[in-house]
Amino acid sequence: MSDGKKTAASKTKSSSLIRNESWKYIQEYINVLVNNDENNNDKRIQVLQLDVANEKVRNLLKLDQPKQILDYYQNTILNLGMIVLRFSIEEKRKKLKDILLCLSYAWDYFYSITLHEIMAIFIPLGTSVFEVRDITLLAFRDLVLLKIGIEQVLENGQIISPHLRQMFLVLAGIHESKPASENYMRLEALVVKVIRPYIGEKGYYPPFEEVTNKNSSTRDSLKKKKERKKQTETPDGSTKVSQLTNESTKVSQLTNESTKVSQLTNEFTLSMTISESTDEMSEYIGERNRRWLCRDEILDLESVK
Repeated sequence: MSDGKKTAASKTKSSSLIRNESWKYIQEYINVLVNNDENNNDKRIQVLQLDVANEKVRNLLKLDQPKQILDYYQNTILNLGMIVLRFSIEEKRKKLKDILLCLSYAWDYFYSITLHEIMAIFIPLGTSVFEVRDITLLAFRDLVLLKIGIEQVLENGQIISPHLRQMFLVLAGIHESKPASENYMRLEALVVKVIRPYIGEKGYYPPFEEVTNKNSSTRDSLKKKKERKKQTETPDGSTKVSQLTNESTKVSQLTNESTKVSQLTNEFTLSMTISESTDEMSEYIGERNRRWLCRDEILDLESVK
């Protein structure tokens, strides 16, 4: 092997060692940061040396681009760190028996201390340090909040601590994509259980009081409708029988009316018949009287002769 190739191989090996050693230190540093156990204080004093961590990041910048450093941090270092944090929460849950209380403590420590210390590690990245913040918060959402079963615990209108309200609002302000990701929508479903009014990806969520009043009004309306329906039913609940009875009554009334009309018609016909017969009888009697008068006159004339 030529001297040039030996030198290149040596540099590659040296770069790989520097990279691995730097990330190993940063990984241990972050694992200590996210573990807020009381027994972790001694280890924090031994490990947490910010100037050393900054130097490790500077070494990485000599070998890789900021984008490569951020990707490795997100996909490897941060994933393991969030697993450590979630394990810490689960351990406290076994003692306190209250996942919301454990989460409240964990978020307060994470947001007020851990997040800023992690950002301080990557100060050498310049403005990319703000990407570190968003990446870290998204990891907390996906690998901690949505992994501890809070969706089964949180109820509509439940009163939560100020720390948890802060957590939900801060995480809701981080949008990693458009349209919103599945995990973001899961977060929004949690947010609107405890924070109202709220405007999210699905629109406006009214205060719980308005929703309660609306539901109560709907129930009252349905109740009144059922009561009106019951009032129109027969004792056995057969509305059809009642309707048929009403129809039968109407038919009977119509039949009675028809009978009355028929009677009036018969009376009118009889009256007309009697009137016609009387007229005919009068004509007959008049004609008979005239004949008799003529006969008497003839008899008188014959007697004179």
